[in-house]
Amino acid sequence: MRILRSIERLLFAVALMSLALPALSAPAKLYSLKTCVGTFVAGVCQVAQAQLPGSPTLKTPIVARVFNESPPTSNSQISSFDLSVNVNWRVASAVVSGNSGKIIVDLTQPGHIKVSNLAPVKPQSFVDVTFIVDEQSCGDGTWDAIAYTGSSFSGAIFNKASTYTTPPTTTVACLKLGCGDPAFDVKPQGSVTTIGHVQRGQFDTDGTTDSDCSDLFVYMTPTAVAGKTTVQTIWDKNLPDSNSAVFQYTVNFTATSTSNTPPVIKVAWFNVGGVPDEQTALTCGPNAAQKTLPEEYATLVADNGNKIDVTPLATITLPAVPFSIIIGQERMLVTKVNSNPNSTTLTFFVSRTMGGTLPETHALDDAVMSTPFPIVQSTDGYPSSYVGQSAKMCISNLQHSLTTPTNWSATFLDDSDGWVRVGQ
Repeated sequence: MRILRSIERLLFAVALMSLALPALSAPAKLYSLKTCVGTFVAGVCQVAQAQLPGSPTLKTPIVARVFNESPPTSNSQISSFDLSVNVNWRVASAVVSGNSGKIIVDLTQPGHIKVSNLAPVKPQSFVDVTFIVDEQSCGDGTWDAIAYTGSSFSGAIFNKASTYTTPPTTTVACLKLGCGDPAFDVKPQGSVTTIGHVQRGQFDTDGTTDSDCSDLFVYMTPTAVAGKTTVQTIWDKNLPDSNSAVFQYTVNFTATSTSNTPPVIKVAWFNVGGVPDEQTALTCGPNAAQKTLPEEYATLVADNGNKIDVTPLATITLPAVPFSIIIGQERMLVTKVNSNPNSTTLTFFVSRTMGGTLPETHALDDAVMSTPFPIVQSTDGYPSSYVGQSAKMCISNLQHSLTTPTNWSATFLDDSDGWVRVGQ
């Protein structure tokens, strides 16, 4: 009797295994997703930004490639998918290519591109959707997708392939600005945080003029956590940094305190171990006339070491001494100004190689420029490695709303792809 029961159990287990085998051997339904700001060429992303004619604002093309990673011997086919982004971006238009289905593209849900009625995308094949995000959809966006066997977001759902573990991120420029272009407001990542009056100066710090200042794409990525807003501003991305471009922008934010006490404001222009080295924001200056983007004071007539002769611009009022100037990449401190009889030139008595800069031989007619960036002092509370160097960022204005005391705005000058953090 005991033997019969054992045989019955064995037969029952075999029957269960025979039922489970089809499920266990069902072909895997796998997908992956690649994105590209620009176009794919032979499967490699060729990055390219787009600029609206006559405007620094952008409408940027992005391509998303949904790939059926299922084994080639399987019959798992993708017939629809829902592409989504983790920030509040606005998609202006989208076109599917490489597929012959009667495709329906639905953009009505914010942050989603829903593509249905695809001709089945077979294993080891892909479909591309090219879409345009508008000028308020910039910064970093992380994309993901849900792929379905059914033509209308139905049927079985595909799993991520083992080679696709992290959703791809697209980094989209907010603006393209040359020297002296008008200021614009943007909402990076489509958030409610407005970065106001983003502007590039009429001049670079070395005196380069509007006709010589090449346009630069400007990327701005904000994050807001517990009453603190951090914004990173980068230009010339994927290219060697410009060492002379200067940008001005205003960060609007809400402080956690209702008092009139100014919030904590930190800036960073160095990364230390992958973390921005935040320091207290210094005030632009020291002269009131220098709390602006760089401007041209004069042109160089003669370089005689600690004395230089210049021809001042008729439209400029020089600040009181001492004040800082930059010629080329060399910073100097003007300690005395003498006028020359029977001449329109002035003589500047200067201290050379200030702010950690190196001596240079300057050419006649070089621009003599103002600089808004202070030199870090030992009393500023910065690490010793900063002291004596020119700050690469400074704050030119801080104010809060009289009607809503928690609403603040801070304006910064930045020539270093820096970070700003504001909040309590």
